[in-house]
Amino acid sequence: MSDGVRLLEFPAESLAILLLTAVGYVALRYLFFDRAQRRARRNGVLGHY
Repeated sequence: MSDGVRLLEFPAESLAILLLTAVGYVALRYLFFDRAQRRARRNGVLGHY
């Protein structure tokens, strides 16, 4: 990383925050996509490819 600091040299708290943030973003993305997909199917606008 920048200034020669390795990922595992960061404090455990920072790594935990990083991990929780990443998991949270993935979960939110999944929920929003699922909701949009359901709405598109319900409205009949989901394309068939």
